[in-house]
Amino acid sequence: MIQSKKILLVDDEPDILEFVEDTLEIKGFTNILTASSGQSAISQVAGTKVDVIISDIRMPGMSGVELMDSIKQSSPEIEAILITGFADITTREVVEKGGFSLIEKPLKIPRLISTLELALKKRGERILELANWSDSPEHELVLDDNASAGVELNHMGFFLPHPGAENFSPGETLHFEFKRDGKSIEGVAEVLWAESSESNKPGVGVRVLAVNEVALVQSLLSNQV
Repeated sequence: MIQSKKILLVDDEPDILEFVEDTLEIKGFTNILTASSGQSAISQVAGTKVDVIISDIRMPGMSGVELMDSIKQSSPEIEAILITGFADITTREVVEKGGFSLIEKPLKIPRLISTLELALKKRGERILELANWSDSPEHELVLDDNASAGVELNHMGFFLPHPGAENFSPGETLHFEFKRDGKSIEGVAEVLWAESSESNKPGVGVRVLAVNEVALVQSLLSNQV
C-alpha cells in the first residue's frame, strides 16, 4: 500500500511540521520522518530509504529548491513536492528541475493528499509500456513535422508546442504523437502546465505516463541537462 511508503517532511516552522505530520497520519500515512532544515533532511536521506520529500521552499540556510537539487543528484528516484506561500518559483520550473509538483499555501489538504498519492504511485514509473495504459485520455495531440521540431525534452517529460494550449488543464491526460530521430513517438501523458496562445511559446508541459518507443525516449531524456 502507498500509505506504507516513507515520507520526509521538511519545514523550519515546528507548528506547520506537526500539522502536516498529524494530517498525514490521520489519512493513514504512518511511515513519516521530519526535518527542520535542509541539512537535516539530507542527513536523513543518506541514512534511510525515502520515497517522497515534501518541503517548504523558504527556509534558513538551505532552501527547499536547493534541497531538492542536492537530493536529486544522489537519489533521483525520490519524488519531491515543494510548498510555498510566495511567487518564488512556478510549477513548470519545479518540474523542469526534477520535482514532482508545487503546492501553494495556504495548504488545501485534499490537494496535498492527492498530489502525494500521485507522487507515490509514479515513483520509479515515469516511463511505462504503452500497452500497460488502459485509461482513456481527455485530449489528442498529434504534431506534424514542423511542430515536432519544437518539442523540448527534460528528464521529467516533454514540452509540446500547441497554439490552443489554453484548452488544457493541469491533471488532464492526453494522447500525443510526434517524430524524433526518424521515429514516431506515441504515448499518454499528464498535463502539468500550459502556456496560452498569448505567450511567445504556447504549448503544454507534460509528464510521460506511457510511451511506445521506451528505449528511445529513455535515451533522449537521459541526455537532457
